[in-house]
Order: sequence, then structure tokens, then C-alpha cells
Amino acid sequence: MTTRDDVQSFSALSALDTFLAAIRRLESGSYDGKYDAVNRISGALGAYQIMPGNWSWWTQKWGVPGADWRDKRAQDFVARKQFEEYYAKYRNWDLVAIAWFAGPGAADRARREGVGALGSVKDAMGTTVPGYVSTIRQHMANAPERYKQGKTISDLVNAGLPPVETVSDGAGPFTPDFVTADDQLMAFMEELARQRDTNITQQTQGPVDRRRALLTNLMQTMSNAVRAGAQRIGDSGFALADTPESGLVPEAAPVAQPPGVAAEEDDDA
Repeated sequence: MTTRDDVQSFSALSALDTFLAAIRRLESGSYDGKYDAVNRISGALGAYQIMPGNWSWWTQKWGVPGADWRDKRAQDFVARKQFEEYYAKYRNWDLVAIAWFAGPGAADRARREGVGALGSVKDAMGTTVPGYVSTIRQHMANAPERYKQGKTISDLVNAGLPPVETVSDGAGPFTPDFVTADDQLMAFMEELARQRDTNITQQTQGPVDRRRALLTNLMQTMSNAVRAGAQRIGDSGFALADTPESGLVPEAAPVAQPPGVAAEEDDDA
């Protein structure tokens, strides 16, 4: 049974391993985690049931772009880093659980108005936010001792946090060893920037900033290509209204009258 003292002890970041185990228990049915699980309704992936869109973004965010979600080490690494970020913001495991289940916006609201204010928020299976939080609390209290680092729940508040720069199985820093379609896109954009003599790599800090700059460069290149194509259309018989108001919308040139057909005269003539 979960006691108030148990729940209070969960406020420490040192309970992260216990929290991770509780999430795996709720999301994929096992404290050890079912890393090959796929939700047929939502498409969520792995032991932590991460949505595909989040997986793509979070792997980029945490420095392992292109990581295969089926890799157990990758799942543990990404989930750990994301929960660490949530805890740094909320300092409360209930709110971290809500951020995972319903998004940071819901967690922000719960911090302002209380968890009960989100009683009507449900997932596709009908689980409510308060119900999710309650179940996570229970799973944390009942987690196997191996996920409490040999300590009781009451001792977790004083336990040291395992290093987060390495994956939990001790295999060392996780780095993907294959090239994905996303990697290929990045390589293409890098080459495009090089051909345009831009200095994006030197001007930006971190993979997210560089990706944003490369995408901006790609959009500028595409815009220039569209403008050049529109100008060629104008040279071929269309008058191009090149003004900010027009949005570069080509205007059809006047249609010439066939020989021998007089233009209609103005009624006021």
C-alpha cells in the first residue's frame, strides 16, 4: 500500500530509476519493460510507449539522431534524459508523470490548478490523468528492490543518482552506427549550404540550431528557385506582378484578338 511517506520520498531525483521502472510497468506491462511493444491504436513504441513523432524529435534533441527505437539502450537513454528534463522543471514526480502522459501543457495546468482539474483528460483507452498518476505512485511503491538500488522507498531520497551520460546497462555512451533517411537529408542540406558558401556549421551551436539554420537555407534556396521559375514564365507570355502585395502571382497577359475581328468599343465612346 502506498503511504504518504512513500509518496513524499518520490520527490527526490534520486528516485529516477524507480520512476522509470514504474513507467515501464504501466506503459508496457512489465517493470523490466517490453521493448518491442507497439500500441496498435496510438502507434506508441517500446517499453515507455513513446510516440513516433516524439522519438524522432527526442533522439535529435539528446544527441542520438537516427537511433533505432528497437534498441533497448536507446529507449532507456532517451527516456532517462527526457524524465530528467521534466524533473528539473517540475521537481515533482506526479507532474513528471502528467507531462509524460498528457504533455507539459497539462503538467503546467496541474501545477496551477491541481491534478483533479485534469479529471476529464483521457487517452484513447479511457485512462484519466488522475488515474495515471495514482497508478504510477502504486508502481513506484511496489517496484522490485533492484530498481531501488537496494534501498527502501524511504531511503531513496538520500540515494545518489546514477550517471545519465551513459546508458543504464553499463554499455557506455549510446551512439548509432548506421545511416538513416534523416541523416541523408541532413547531409543533403549540409552540402547545399556548402555550395551556397554559407557558414552555417560555424555560426550555430548544437544539432538543433544547425538543423534549423539548414532548413532555413533550404527554404531560401527553394524560394529563389520558385522566383526564377516564375520569372521564366513571365518571359514566356505572362506579366509577373512582382510586388509584396501580390505575392509574386503571375497575371495573365491580354489576349490578342484574331485578325479581322475588331475589339469591342467602349459604350461611352
